[in-house]
Amino acid sequence: MSTGVLPFVRGIDFSRNDFSGNRFPKEVAQCTQMTWLKLNRAQLERVPDELSRLSNLEHLQMVRNKLSNVHGELSDLPHLRSVIVRQNQIKTSGIPTDIFRMKDLTIIDFSHNSLRDVPSNLEYAKCAIVLNLSHNNIESVPTQVFSNLIDLIHLDLSNNKLDNLPPQMRRLINLQVLKLSNNPMTHFQLKSLPSFKFLRVLHLRNTNRTLNNMPPSYEEFENLTEIDLAMNDLPSVPDGVLKLKRLRKLDVSHNKITKMEFPEGSMELLETLNVSDNALTVLPDGIIRCLKLQKLYASYNKLTFEGLPSGIGKLIQLQVVYLSYNNLELIPEGISRCVKLQRLKLDNNKLITLPEGIYLLPDLKELDVHNNDDIVMPPKPLDKQKAMAFYNIDFSLQNQLKLAGQSPGSSSSSVPSSSAVQKDLIQRRKDFIRRRRYQADQDNASKVIQGMTKIAKVGRESIDEETFLGSRPAISWKDKMEKQKPRLDYSDVFDEDVGEGEGLWVWEIENFYPSLLDAAFHGHFYESDCYLLLKTTKEPSGNFSHAIYYWIGEKTTLDKGMCAAVHAVNLRNYLGASCRTVREEMNDESDEFLELFHEEIVYIEGARTQSGFYTVEKPTFQTRLYRASVSTTQVEMEPVPITVANKVRLFAVKLNKKDRKSKAEIESCNQMKTPPEFWIALTGSPNPPEEPIVEHVPLDFVPERKKLYQVQIGMGFIELPQVEYKNGILRQKMLQTKCVYILECTSDIFLWIGKRANRLLKMAGHKMVTELHKMLERPEYTQISRETEGEESTMFRSKFIGWDDIVPFDYTMTADTVQRRGADVKDRKSKAEIESCNQMKTPPEFWIALTGSPNPPEEPIVEHVPLDFVPERKKLYQVQIGMGFIELPQVEYKNGILRQKMLQTKCVYILECTSDIFLWIGKRANRLLKMAGHKMVTELHKMLERPEYTQISRETEGEESTMFRSKFIGWDDIVPFDYTMTADTVQRRGADVKVIMERDKMKTDLVSLFLDRLPPMCHEDADQMIEECNEDLEVIEPFVLEGKKFVRLPKNEFGIFYTTDCYVFLCRYYVINEEEEETSDQEDLDGGSENGDASVEKKSEGEKVDDFKCVVYFWQGRDANNMGWLHFTFSLQKKFENLFKDKLEVVRMYQQQENHKFLSHFKKKFVIRRGRRNLTLNLGGRWPELFQMRANGSAVCTRTIQVDARAEKLNSAFCYILRYPLPVPDENGTAGNIFVWLGSKSDPYFHPIADEVARELICRGDDDFHIEVIKEGDEPEMFWQGLGGKKAYDTNADFMNYTRLFRCTNDKGFFSVSEKTVDFCQDDLDDEDVMIVDTGEIVFLWMGSKASEVELKLAYKAAQVYVGHMQMKQPDRPRKLMASLKGHESKRFTRLFHGWSKHRVPAGD
Repeated sequence: MSTGVLPFVRGIDFSRNDFSGNRFPKEVAQCTQMTWLKLNRAQLERVPDELSRLSNLEHLQMVRNKLSNVHGELSDLPHLRSVIVRQNQIKTSGIPTDIFRMKDLTIIDFSHNSLRDVPSNLEYAKCAIVLNLSHNNIESVPTQVFSNLIDLIHLDLSNNKLDNLPPQMRRLINLQVLKLSNNPMTHFQLKSLPSFKFLRVLHLRNTNRTLNNMPPSYEEFENLTEIDLAMNDLPSVPDGVLKLKRLRKLDVSHNKITKMEFPEGSMELLETLNVSDNALTVLPDGIIRCLKLQKLYASYNKLTFEGLPSGIGKLIQLQVVYLSYNNLELIPEGISRCVKLQRLKLDNNKLITLPEGIYLLPDLKELDVHNNDDIVMPPKPLDKQKAMAFYNIDFSLQNQLKLAGQSPGSSSSSVPSSSAVQKDLIQRRKDFIRRRRYQADQDNASKVIQGMTKIAKVGRESIDEETFLGSRPAISWKDKMEKQKPRLDYSDVFDEDVGEGEGLWVWEIENFYPSLLDAAFHGHFYESDCYLLLKTTKEPSGNFSHAIYYWIGEKTTLDKGMCAAVHAVNLRNYLGASCRTVREEMNDESDEFLELFHEEIVYIEGARTQSGFYTVEKPTFQTRLYRASVSTTQVEMEPVPITVANKVRLFAVKLNKKDRKSKAEIESCNQMKTPPEFWIALTGSPNPPEEPIVEHVPLDFVPERKKLYQVQIGMGFIELPQVEYKNGILRQKMLQTKCVYILECTSDIFLWIGKRANRLLKMAGHKMVTELHKMLERPEYTQISRETEGEESTMFRSKFIGWDDIVPFDYTMTADTVQRRGADVKDRKSKAEIESCNQMKTPPEFWIALTGSPNPPEEPIVEHVPLDFVPERKKLYQVQIGMGFIELPQVEYKNGILRQKMLQTKCVYILECTSDIFLWIGKRANRLLKMAGHKMVTELHKMLERPEYTQISRETEGEESTMFRSKFIGWDDIVPFDYTMTADTVQRRGADVKVIMERDKMKTDLVSLFLDRLPPMCHEDADQMIEECNEDLEVIEPFVLEGKKFVRLPKNEFGIFYTTDCYVFLCRYYVINEEEEETSDQEDLDGGSENGDASVEKKSEGEKVDDFKCVVYFWQGRDANNMGWLHFTFSLQKKFENLFKDKLEVVRMYQQQENHKFLSHFKKKFVIRRGRRNLTLNLGGRWPELFQMRANGSAVCTRTIQVDARAEKLNSAFCYILRYPLPVPDENGTAGNIFVWLGSKSDPYFHPIADEVARELICRGDDDFHIEVIKEGDEPEMFWQGLGGKKAYDTNADFMNYTRLFRCTNDKGFFSVSEKTVDFCQDDLDDEDVMIVDTGEIVFLWMGSKASEVELKLAYKAAQVYVGHMQMKQPDRPRKLMASLKGHESKRFTRLFHGWSKHRVPAGD
C-alpha cells in the first residue's frame, strides 16, 4: 500500500546501498518533485532509467560507483544544476555532449575518472562556476573552454598531464580557487596570474616551479589566503609571497630552502605553516609575530635548540607542532606556555629532557618522543584532581592536616622545604597557564560581556518601568481576576440559550468535549462516564442564579474526569457567573445535587461514551533468530530467516496450548515420511491413499476476503450490516462486548457472542448464522463454530491480526512463572533467564522456541557464512520537512561507528540495517515530523530490496530497545555505582556515585597518622610500675591444661609458657577500703593522743571491712586451639564463680598481647617456648634452642621468646640465650652449655636480667649445664656450632626507635586509621584489613588476603599522606613506600616483630 508521500519528497540520500544489476528502486520514479539525489557508493553500473522521470532534479551525485558512461537519462533532466560523478570509470566518450548545453548547469565534477581529453562541448556550459577535472589523464585544454567559461570561480586541473595552459585563461577574472598541482607545467610561466585579482587559493605543488617562472610581484593578490608551493626544489621562498598580508596557509615543504625571513608587518594572519623536508637550521624570528598561528610543521630539517625562537611561548593559539627528524637536544621552556597545544611530535631527535611544564598543558592529547635514546622525562607534578579520584576523598596533605586540627606548617620548620618551593612553582605555572587561556579566549569573552551588558541594560529599563507603574493605585483582586480571565470563545461548546431561563442542563463528556443530553436521560449515570450539570433559578429580583456541578464516575478514565472539571470552569466563564464549581463523586453526592433529581438517580454499569485517548496496542511479538558476530569491540546482531514450516509449527503449539490445554502431542512430518497415525486421523486407515498427492493450490492463490457481520435487532426486525475494515485486516478491537458478530470465511463460519449481549441478540445471532450457512454455496465440510468472548478458539483468533493471548515467553521459565509475571516481548526487564548452549549440547527449549518441536531439525547444520563476512554498513537518515516537501539526507559518521550523541531530541531518524529498520523519534520532535518519519520508513522499506523477515521497529527516545542500542558504540544506560554499598543503600540513596558524593561526602579519620609516636618509658618508671602493680597482689596460683583438666603449675616453671598450651592464673588482690583510708588520714592530721584508743577500736572493726578481688587471667598460646578456653569456661570457671561470687573477674589474653598488670607479676622474667609442654619436658631438650630477649616500648614488656637457632637471627642490639646440649656429657659431667650472648649495642640494663632468666628458666632443674656469659666478638667455637655455623647478622636495630603500626579499616562505616600500641606483635596484623608499618626508612603497606579493594585503594592514599607528612616532619629521614603481601614478607619486615613465625590459620580456613 502506498502512503502517498513520495510525490512530496524533495531529496533522498541513497548512498552506500547496493544497486548493482536491476536493484534500483522503481518507486523513485514517483518522486516527481525531487530536486536532489545522492547515489554515492551504490555499486551503480549505469545511470538508472528512473531518473528520466525526475524532471525537477537539480543536483545529482553518483560518486564512487562503477559507471563507464552517463549517457541517456542525464539529457532528460532540463533543470540540472550540478553533476558530480567523480571516482568512477568514465571515459571521454561516455559523457553526452548535450548536457553542457543546459542553461542552469553550474557545477561540473568529473574528477578521478579516465578522461584523456576535455569533454566535448564543455565550452557551452557558460553558466558553470565550478569545474573539477582533476585526477584524470588530460594532456591539454582547448582554447575555447577558457574563452567561454568566464564565470568560473573554482577550477581544479590537478593530477593530470598538462604541460601548458592556453593564454585565454586570463579571461577568468572572477576565479577564486586555482589548483594545478602535480602537472608537468614545464612551459607554463604564470603570465596570466596577475589577472586573477580575486584569487584566494593557489596550488602549484610539484609543477616544476623555480624563482624564474614565478611572478616577480604579488601586490595584486590582496585576497590570496592559501599558497601551496611544495615539491618544487625552490632554494628560497619568493620574496613577494612573504609580503602577503592576508595569507593564512603557506606550504613550502619538500624544497631546498635553507633560510626564511618574515618581513615586519607581514604574515600576521598566518594560521598554518609547513616547512617540512627542507634544509633549515633556524626558524624565522618573525614567526613569533604570527600570533594566530595554529599549526607548525617543521619535520625533516636540521633544526637545533638555538634554531627555535625563544619567544615561541607567545604563540598562544598554537595547536599542532611537528619537529620530528631534527637535531634537537632541548626545546624552549616557552613551549609549555602554548596553552592550546594538542599535538607535539618530537620523535627521532637527540632530546635529553623536556620542560617540566609540559605536563601542565591542559589540552595536550599527543606527545611523541620515541627514538630519543638519551631522554629523561621530568617528574610529573602531583595533581589534585588525581588525588580526588578515590571516592571523592581529598587525600592532599594540606587538607588532611586541616581535618586533623593541625596547620600545614605546624609539622615543619619555619624554613620552607624544597618540596614546598617546588609546589609553589607548579602552582605559579598553573596560574600562568590559566591566565594565558583567558587571554587566548579573550575575543569570545568580550562578546559574552557585551551581551551581558546589553541584557543588564534592558533589565534596568524594565525595573525603571516597573517603578513607574508602582506609583499607580493598587488594583482590586476582582478587577485583577477579571483582567486575567482568558478571553475564549465557547460558542462552539455551549448553545446560546444555555442558562437564559430556569431549568436543568446535563452534558456528558465524550471525546474531550461536553455533549448535551436529552431530558429523558437525566438522572441516569454510567459508572465509567463523567457529566456536567447546570441548574438555573430565577430570583425575586428577576436575575438568574446558577449552580454548576460536575459528576465523576467510579470507573471513569482520566481524560473524562479532567475534561469535566475544565469545562465546568469554562461554563462558568461563558455565563459570567460568580458561583463556584462543585465536584460530585459517585456514591458520595451532596444533598443539593440529589434534590436536582428528586433524590432519584440510577447507576448504570459500563460507559456510554468513548474515551478521547487513543488505545495503545502492543505489537505482537514474533520469534526471531539472530546471528551474532564480533567486530572490534562491538557485537553485531543480524536477524536470519525462520522457515514457513517453523511458523506453522509454532501455530500448532498455540493451538494445542489454547484449545487442547497442552494435552495433545505435536509431531512434525513431511510427504516422504508420514507416520500411520496421520493417515488414521485423516482417512481412518494407517495406509496412505491410493490416489496420488498433487499440487492443486495455484502459485498465485490469494485467500478470499473475510466478511464480518454485526447482528442488529429492532422493533420486529433483524439487520446484518457488514463491518468495514481497511486492507483486509481484522482486529480484535472491532468486536464490542454488547454485540454479536458473524465471521464468514467461506469454509468456516464463526458466531461470536459478547459477554454483555442481551438474550434477544444472542437468539437472533443463532438464527442468522444458520440461515447464512444455507443461503450461500459452501463446501460440504464447512462448519459453524460458536465463540464466546474470552474463550475464543485459536482458529478464530488466527483470523485477526495481533490477537494472541498466548504470551510469548522464555521457555526456560515455567508456565506458572509466565502466567504470574508475564514476559516483556521487547526488553524483558530482567524477568527472563539467559541460558547459553552450543551445537553439541542444545536444550529442547531452544528447538521449541525456534521450530515448535523439542527435537533438532533433520536437515544438517552447515556453515553458510563466509569467513570474510563483514556486516553491511549501517545507514542513518535524518527526516527533514519544509513547506510541502520531505528530505532524507544521510548522517555522515567516521569509521562506520555510530554514537548516541548523533541523535538529537528534536529530530526523527531512520536507521537502516538491511534486515532491520528502526524509526527513532525524539521526545521534542513535532507532530508533522513524526508523521513524515512513519511514512518515509514505510516507503524506504518497500523501495529497497530486503529479506522477507525484515521488520520495522519504532523507537522512542529514552525507551530504546536493546537491539537498537547495540547498533551504537558506548550506548549503555546502566548507571555505574559504588559496589561497596548494599542493595538497601542503593535503593535508599540511589546508584549515581557523583550525586551521592556531592550530597553525602565520605567521612575519613586519618588523625592517628599525624600524632607523635609515644615515647619509650624509662627504666626507672618501668621498675616503679612493676612495683606498684605488685603492691596489692596477695597470692597468684598458676594452672596449666593437661589433657582435659587444669593442674597446678610447678613453681620452677612459673614464667615459662608454651605456644601450644593454655594457662590460667588466679590472682587475689587486696582492695583498700576508701572510707578507712580517709579516716586514718584525718586522724593523722588531728594528731591527738586522746583518740588513740578509738583508733585501735576502729582498726579492729576494719578487719571486717577489708575486701579483696580475684582476677583470673586465661593465657592462650598462638598455636593453641580454642578447646582450652572451652574447658576453662565449663569447668574451672564454674568452680571459681561458686567460690568468689561477684568478686571474680575473668580476663582472656593471647600470646604477646598481655596487659601491663599481668606482665608485672613476672618481673621481666617471661619466657615463651615453642611447642607443647608435655612433649618438650619428656622428649625435648636434645637440640639447640635460641631465645631472644626484647622489650617493646618499656621494660615491663620484656619477653624472652624462642626463635630459630640460626646465626642470622642475631642482632647486636639485643641479648640472646643459647641452650646447647652436648650429644654426650664431657669428662666433667657437663651435659651442655647455656650461653648468654650480650650484643655490643644492647642495653646494659638487660644484661643481669638475661643472666637470671638463663639460670632460673632456661636451665632445667635436673640439668647439669654450664652457664657462660659472653660478649659479642668473644664467642667460643662451640657457640657458633650450636647456631649451625657463623654467618652474617644484623648489627643495627635503630628501627626500634621509629617503628609504628597503623590499622586501616572501614569497619566503622567509614575509612579510619588507628595506631596499635608500641608493644605490637605478629598477630596484630589483621587479615581483613590493611596495615601501615613505619620503620624509619621504609613505610610498608601490608595487605591482608581478605581486605577489600576499597580499603586497599584508600590505604594506599593514606600511606602517601603519611610519607608526605613525615618528610616534612623529619626531612633528614626520607621514607620509601613499599608493598608487602601476607605470606611473602621480607626480612626487613619480619625483624620488626618479636618472635616472627608462620601465620596462624584461623579455624575453618
